[in-house]
Amino acid sequence: MDKIIWKIEYSVGVKEIDEQHQHFFSVLNELYISQYANKEKEWMLHIFEQLDGYIRFHFATEEKYFDEIKYEYSDQHKKSHHEFINKIESLKQGFEDGKTNVAESLATYLEDWFVNHIDKADKKYTDIFHKNNIY
Repeated sequence: MDKIIWKIEYSVGVKEIDEQHQHFFSVLNELYISQYANKEKEWMLHIFEQLDGYIRFHFATEEKYFDEIKYEYSDQHKKSHHEFINKIESLKQGFEDGKTNVAESLATYLEDWFVNHIDKADKKYTDIFHKNNIY
């Protein structure tokens, strides 16, 4: 798998959130490196720990803003966050249970979800965030 590179079209126009998204890319790229180095087993718990911390911090950041501005798509967006957390927890459990190909499944899921989530969900809030002076 190739490294995922941050592109300007991924920006949601909110510096704090863009920086968090960029951090997510670095975690995903660590996963790719672990695959290239055939070190998935050694690195996976570390990667899951990083994801857990990132996910909870990032989602809390977005959801704090949603609540502050009474974002109309908040419930829908929060639901997608919960589904994401559940999927990651399921993949982690699969890894702990000794399932094979978890690293590959995780990498594919993360990249697909993340790119689609930014484009279809996160970019929806850019205008309303900017109207509320959140940049």
